[in-house]
Amino acid sequence: MRRIGFQFWDGTEWDPNWDTTTEARRLPAAVMVSYTLTGDSANTTHMFVVPILTSNVNALSPVTEQ
Repeated sequence: MRRIGFQFWDGTEWDPNWDTTTEARRLPAAVMVSYTLTGDSANTTHMFVVPILTSNVNALSPVTEQ
């Protein structure tokens, strides 16, 4: 892999940062993984989303502070 990145769904938007050591000790609703492959001359960004089924974060109960 050439590059990999993560974003976390906080109930309202994708956040590039997530810290479960704060007072808001909650799991994100989903994690988006994006990556590019070494040797890909088109430099295509691939991505997939992993839902966190045990999360209680959603649009009605977003994480407002981390």
